[in-house]
This record gives sequence, structure tokens and C-alpha cells, in this order.
Amino acid sequence: MADGAYGRAAEEEVRQIAAGLGVADFVYRVPQLAKGQASREIADFFLISNGRGAVLQVKTREPGSRTEDGASWIASNGGGEKAYRQGSGTRRQIGLIQKAGTQVTAYPVRTTDWNDDDRQAAGLVLDMDVSSWPTIIIVDHPDIDGVVPTRTDAFWITAEDWLWLNRALRSVTGLLTYIERILESEGEALLSLGHEGERFGRVV
Repeated sequence: MADGAYGRAAEEEVRQIAAGLGVADFVYRVPQLAKGQASREIADFFLISNGRGAVLQVKTREPGSRTEDGASWIASNGGGEKAYRQGSGTRRQIGLIQKAGTQVTAYPVRTTDWNDDDRQAAGLVLDMDVSSWPTIIIVDHPDIDGVVPTRTDAFWITAEDWLWLNRALRSVTGLLTYIERILESEGEALLSLGHEGERFGRVV
């Protein structure tokens, strides 16, 4: 797969898992925001439901693309640590935009192929306080199993376990509630990656 294509495909799969097994109306694509002469997305997507929200970042390493081990990659500026900073930056940037009086709108993933008028009608204005939204970091790396995340104030999960967890909960609200409970317990947040079923069993 060409450079970048693997990562884009993984991001789309993660979005579609949440939309297909939860509720597509609560899975949002992130608006494009101007940065200098260009524009960019400020996160990979949002989950927003029943007064709760989260910023999601997907980080991938295509099998065979590099030799660095999973633990080094998680702590690196190109892997998990970058995802963590991006999540924090997203919340900060939305807050600054809100203070400036500018409207930011996110759109459900189900509206991707809709015409502009219908998509605009389904948009959600981000006028709520997002400062406490957690960052969910989904990691896809061939050598990630058993690695302990570097931060306790973000929710870390492998791509494989993301599918498992969404199948188990089948609810965006339930997913956000579960993640809140995990982050309230620093010990649970430090569970090694690839063992979500064990954590789920203890918490739920």
C-alpha cells in the first residue's frame, strides 16, 4: 500500500466500526480549519453523545515498514506521544476558536456523501466546553501487544481491541461512559495494550 494509504484506510475503518456498531449520528468528522494558507483536520474524528464527547486519534505503523519496537513507537514523537499532543491541541484550538466568536461545526460520518444543504442541516455546532473531553488513542502496530501506555490521562487501545470493545458495548454513550470510568482509575488506565477484555471484565 502506498505511503499514507495504510493510515487513511485504518482511520476510516476505526470510524466505521464506531458508526456501525454504535450510532452513526454520534460519530463526527472533524471540520477543516485554516492554518496559514492551508487547511487541516484538527483530529481524526469525534464521538459526541448525551453531553459527553471525546477526541479520537488513530496512529498506525504498517507491518514491515520499520523495525522500531512498539514500546519505542508509543513513546516517540511520531507515534503515541504525537497522538496525545494532537488530542490536547484539538481541545485547546476549539476553545480558542470559541473565545474568538467563530462557529465550528462537525458533521456525522453518515453525511459524507450528502449534498451540501442536507449535510449543513445535520451539522453540530461545537459550542460546548470541550476542555474535559478525553483523548482516545487507537494504535495499530505489529509489535504493540503488552506495551504499557505512556500517559494515564488518555484512553489507549489497539485497533483489534477497538473492534472488540465496540462489539461488546454497541453504544457510543456506553463507550464514552466506560472510558470515563477507566480514566478515573489511574491503575486501569495503565493496563498493557492488547488486553482490553481483561480490563472490561473488571470494570463492567
